[in-house]
This record gives sequence, C-alpha cells and structure tokens, in this order.
Amino acid sequence: MGYNDKYMIVKQYPRTFPNAPNKTIINYYILPFKKGMNWRTKNGLIGPLTESEFKEKRKELGISDELIFSKVLKDLE
Repeated sequence: MGYNDKYMIVKQYPRTFPNAPNKTIINYYILPFKKGMNWRTKNGLIGPLTESEFKEKRKELGISDELIFSKVLKDLE
C-alpha cells in the first residue's frame, strides 16, 4: 500500500477463504480520497485492475511515479 494526500494505491493477492492467498495473481486498486467518501460502500474505488490497467489508470489520473507501495504486510511478502 502507498498513499499521498489524493490517492491510496493497493496491491493484493486474491484469496478465497480458508485457502492461502494466490500469489500467482496480483490485483491492483486505486482509491481517490475525496469529500463525502463512504468507507462502508467504498464509493470511488477503482479496481481490481491488472498491472497494465493499473499503470494506464495511474497515468490517466496523473498519479506520480513517486507514489510507491511503501507498506507491505509480512505474510504477503
């Protein structure tokens, strides 16, 4: 996960409980921070995206390459 004052970016290994995460697939998400954000319904969430879709959407939204995935859960490394 990474974030700045406008966006949060997240990547995720899909998981169907009780199975372990499928590390052969990575889903990407972009969450624009905005007034009126409803965290329960996650309005505005973009994704899941493939890596190429994520890069394309990032460029379209003007999200800087300086925004990186800076936080990683240890069990997902």
